[in-house]
Amino acid sequence: MKITVIEDWRQAWRWSSVHLAAGYGMLQSWAAIDPDGYRLALAMLPDPVRRYCGIGLALLAIATRVTEVTAKGVTGDE
Repeated sequence: MKITVIEDWRQAWRWSSVHLAAGYGMLQSWAAIDPDGYRLALAMLPDPVRRYCGIGLALLAIATRVTEVTAKGVTGDE
């Protein structure tokens, strides 16, 4: 198995999946730095939402990564 850099890696900052991963990383950092504040914020969410937050964020990041945006200037398909 050979791992290579994707062709348009310089455009990665524009991808929704990268934004979601960065946001998720910030949430995890917040949880590590201020666990009590993080728990308090999570306690404000309704139980069904709180239960599926982690998996929802992961699925959203995957879904945005596997879909292709074809707007001009985003994927290079001008």
